Amino acid sequence: MGLLRQPLFYILWVKKLGTTLDLKNRIKKDWKNFSEFIRQGAFLIGNCWKQVLLFIFIYAFIGALARNLVGDTMKWCLEKILGTKYIGPEHLIHAATSFRAILLVPVFVIIMSFISIMEIEGLIYGFSSAKRGMKPSLTGMMAASLYVCKKSAKPRNWIIILYVVVLLPFTKVLSLSNASALMEIPGFVEQYISDDTLYNFLYTALYILLVFVEFTFIFSLNYYVCEDIDFITACKKSRTLIKNNIFKTMFSLAVLYVVVHIIIVSISSVVSANFQDLMKVIRGSEGTLSEVYRLANTIYLVKRFFAAIAYPMTNIAALVTLYYRYMDEKKLKNTHPMVFSQSSPSVRQKLIAAVIVLTTIIYGLMEVRPYIGSMTREPKEPGIVAHRGDSVMAPENTMPAFELALAEEPEWVEFDVHETKDGVIIVSHDDNLKRVTGKKLYVHNLTYDQLMKLDCGSWFSDEYAGLKFSTFDEVLKLFKDSNINLQVEIKPTRYDKELEEKVLQVINENDMHDRCIITSLKSAPLKRIKELDPTMITAYSMYIAWDHVEDVPWSDYFTIEESHVTPEMVADIHAAGKKCFAWTVNSEETVQRLIDCNVDGILTDDPKMMWNALDKADYTGGIRKFINILADRLAAGY
Repeated sequence: MGLLRQPLFYILWVKKLGTTLDLKNRIKKDWKNFSEFIRQGAFLIGNCWKQVLLFIFIYAFIGALARNLVGDTMKWCLEKILGTKYIGPEHLIHAATSFRAILLVPVFVIIMSFISIMEIEGLIYGFSSAKRGMKPSLTGMMAASLYVCKKSAKPRNWIIILYVVVLLPFTKVLSLSNASALMEIPGFVEQYISDDTLYNFLYTALYILLVFVEFTFIFSLNYYVCEDIDFITACKKSRTLIKNNIFKTMFSLAVLYVVVHIIIVSISSVVSANFQDLMKVIRGSEGTLSEVYRLANTIYLVKRFFAAIAYPMTNIAALVTLYYRYMDEKKLKNTHPMVFSQSSPSVRQKLIAAVIVLTTIIYGLMEVRPYIGSMTREPKEPGIVAHRGDSVMAPENTMPAFELALAEEPEWVEFDVHETKDGVIIVSHDDNLKRVTGKKLYVHNLTYDQLMKLDCGSWFSDEYAGLKFSTFDEVLKLFKDSNINLQVEIKPTRYDKELEEKVLQVINENDMHDRCIITSLKSAPLKRIKELDPTMITAYSMYIAWDHVEDVPWSDYFTIEESHVTPEMVADIHAAGKKCFAWTVNSEETVQRLIDCNVDGILTDDPKMMWNALDKADYTGGIRKFINILADRLAAGY
């Protein structure tokens, strides 16, 4: 999420302009200042773009190496501590009660935050050197980043870790480092928050507060590397420097985002078009429409790759430009300026660098090996799974949503079931009905008759006012004469009496045994289903999935949160004779990656969008598939 998507900034800026008597002159003056800001930023990039690009690539490899090494070590340690071959949702509770497991999280966060800090501060120092008239060097930038790393290890400076780990990834307003992007809030958590009015309000309020905190102390990063001071002092100096300039800074960076975004899209389009011409020569022409779709997909991947490089570079150049402009305006100077050696590296330093590069290359080849193997597997079109019906066009888990899904003919429809107080199985995602009824009532506390008096449609739109909940039996009867299969997610509570038994009973009464699979985020219901009926297909729904999930004996399929899906994981699941679905995808941009991973189905709230995305997708496999996967991993900051 860039500044372009933050309307708050524009509203505040327009409000500020509205208080100015001479609006025309103010706009003219601000445009002149912005033009000078762009010119100075471009001058900085032009003076040291080679060193900066090399520095970014070095830290991209270091970040990938550290993330994978530390991540793999964490997985191995957790598996040893918990005595398992894989890590899934049921292990998180056990991990949360294990002191040894808890210690692993801060270790990972600290390592990744230090890499992010070193990358940001090294880039700031490089641009600052150019601004002060010195020729930047890779040696000086590396020395500055190592100096900051050493300084940040002191307890007084630990607060910078919170700034980099919490503020930058949480707000997503300013991309300064690809390493910090790895610590963003998972998409399914953001979706859960947005679905709850109270949580959404609190999240928005916290977001606005943190944005202002981030910008209040944004120049602490400059002070921290440019002066021999601690981070708390740097924060105090930043607050003084940005006083009366915070909205100007927000606006400047917002417009810069637009400019850079347009440039990235333009360059990506040209590069992708040339790449497509080359691929057409290699493969031969396959039709105009197909080539247009492939070009669009390639542009997206190339754009992500360029964005991973361009945004940190331009944003940090902009911060350095504004930092020195405000310093000049307020007649301030760096009281303890830092200058690092710009000389060529010694033989010892070159040897150390060579060892690091060689290690990175070897480990990188090991990481790439699974994707080379995936080239031999031609991707297939995954099935569409209508998540809670067509929940974009109608209230989720209701008959109108299911009727729309029925007309759209996905391969699967997914929905959730609960047990009422009097033992009726009804369709609802939540036990707490406040989100969809406005009343804090619980399914397990209500009889079926009490439940049917509630309105579960008005929250979506007035068109669905008075809509009632559906029973599991009604939904099965709706789909019985179609070719659509069903994914039934059991939502257990401690008040359930015979939830699993009754779910199986309703399925068998409707003769739908071979067209239903039963899913759950918890292991206990699936184990119980297998005890009751070993032939019933079960699917473990996982918001975290590490290592050999295919070894789970009581799960025939898996539905995995899309960010955890990898080609090697899907290949292992298929090798075990099982299937893999990805949830929940509401953006076309994610679809091609999941196709290349060879998933069997994709859960979506918007089946029409998914049909369109699948029609556009590329199923050729081979080198194209390998490049797509690799580019996506690099663009994601891996």
